[in-house]
Amino acid sequence: MNRQPLVPATVGESPAAREFAESLRRALELAARLEELLLAEGGALEARDASRLHEIVVAKRPLVAALEHETQQQRALVEAAGHRFDPLGIEVFFYALPATPAIAESWRQLRQIARHCAEMNRANADLIERGRERVAAALHLLRGSDATAATYTNKGQTDFGAARNRISSEA
Repeated sequence: MNRQPLVPATVGESPAAREFAESLRRALELAARLEELLLAEGGALEARDASRLHEIVVAKRPLVAALEHETQQQRALVEAAGHRFDPLGIEVFFYALPATPAIAESWRQLRQIARHCAEMNRANADLIERGRERVAAALHLLRGSDATAATYTNKGQTDFGAARNRISSEA
């Protein structure tokens, strides 16, 4: 996803605006890289490429940490200006800054990338869960139990033990 940050190199005379714009620029770069990795992660999960998946997971960790750091910097700047770090507080903060349209558009772009990352992360989690279910079913079959004949515990979890006992007694 090759997006160009819209934040100008220098923004007005306000130090807070410059700091926020610079943090936003860094966050956009990090988020775009995370978006690329999440896409690659989905491919690695579908291909069942464990070594590539490991590489991606290792590469994601510092990106997520850096994004969290930028978010905390942005929060501190917004709150130092006397605003809450929520959609309304950020909007009011933007109106007080020079070059607001560029900063506001970059913020919108960052939120869009963040939503896309969250969607891809959920899709990847679903792929992991389906893979886990396939492995569990295969293990149950290898143990001689019917993976589809399950009961549930009082906690709502699947219990294949009852099915195994029934199949073993039928053999």
